[in-house]
Amino acid sequence: MSILTKGIQWIRGGWRTYSPGNNLVGPFYGDAPGDDLVPVDVAAAAKISAWWACIYLNSEVKGSLPLQVRDKNKKIVYQHDLSELLRVSPNAIQTGQEFWSMQEAHKCMHGNGISRITRRRDGSIISLEPFIDPSNFSMHQRPSGAWYYKNGEEEYAPNELFHLKDFSLNGYMGASRLDIGRAILSAQLTANAAALRGFKQSIKVGGFFEVTKSLDKQQLIDFNARLNTYAQPENANKWMTLLAGMKPIEGTKFTMKPAEAELLTSRAFGIEEICRLQNTPPQLIGHVDKASSWASSLENVNLFYLMYRIMPGLIRDEARITKSLMTREDRAKGLQVRFNITGLQRADAKTRTMMYASALQNGYLNVNEVRDLEDRMAVDGGDEYRVQMNMAQATPLPTAE
Repeated sequence: MSILTKGIQWIRGGWRTYSPGNNLVGPFYGDAPGDDLVPVDVAAAAKISAWWACIYLNSEVKGSLPLQVRDKNKKIVYQHDLSELLRVSPNAIQTGQEFWSMQEAHKCMHGNGISRITRRRDGSIISLEPFIDPSNFSMHQRPSGAWYYKNGEEEYAPNELFHLKDFSLNGYMGASRLDIGRAILSAQLTANAAALRGFKQSIKVGGFFEVTKSLDKQQLIDFNARLNTYAQPENANKWMTLLAGMKPIEGTKFTMKPAEAELLTSRAFGIEEICRLQNTPPQLIGHVDKASSWASSLENVNLFYLMYRIMPGLIRDEARITKSLMTREDRAKGLQVRFNITGLQRADAKTRTMMYASALQNGYLNVNEVRDLEDRMAVDGGDEYRVQMNMAQATPLPTAE
């Protein structure tokens, strides 16, 4: 690449300062050679209740947050094209809530949520059409230095796609939680299948039979058929007739009970492993085992969830919207895109009352702002800020000479 080309790219924003390679898929993709893990795809993982609950929770919370375009004075701008697009109708099919919920689900699973941008002739955006399966996307670099996305045989320029990415180790494609946690999910699927087989057999413990004479082929076939029938759950606690000269060997087992194999414990631990993978408190998906001590109260759990799970993703998505969907003129005017997290920050009534009292007495909120936080209509005279009359300056006023 010529020095002139490098200089032009640097002037345009420094978006290419190094080349990590041509095919920029995540470092966790693909199977390790020789492993014995069961295959895990989206459909298989969705059958694990903890995985499904984490994705459902995170997606619905994200979709429920109002997305607002604000000016430099923090005032909501409703007349901007992006306001209608992001809040109400991203495309002809979906509402804003459905779109953002779907994008968050894709990020939770594949690490990436990708949509095609449809523009008018003047460059303004008409719609965002989400791809159903973003897992096949990869990013490449041409010999000229230009980047492009590839999905099968289709190629897209970066400005043709709206790409929301989760945490990334290469900066170009988000790391897939589905792939990173394949061992965790595979172990949970295996444990669930083992438990299902155990319950299907009514937790029966196997053993051996001793015979005094050899059985011919037909006798062995008939006996195995009778044994399989006896092993069915509906035949539990029923008697089975043995062949002449046959008796069971007592005290000999070749299977273990679920409790002895710690199967139930491993399944419970698998739930917490999945919650760690999704960075979601177990209590919020209904896992309230005494070992799940992520926080001591619901308020602390919600605060943890907001600070460490929701906020980083919101900030990342807000930055991507600003970069990919806003024009330079919009950014120069100080326009911002923000998810409103006020609803998630609501504490109990007593705590909110104390906070509002402090805010009103110290003048950093007025009556109408408090009423807006409580989803109530404004009142006349409620826009004035007030402070307590007995408040004095901390330092004495200078005296006149």
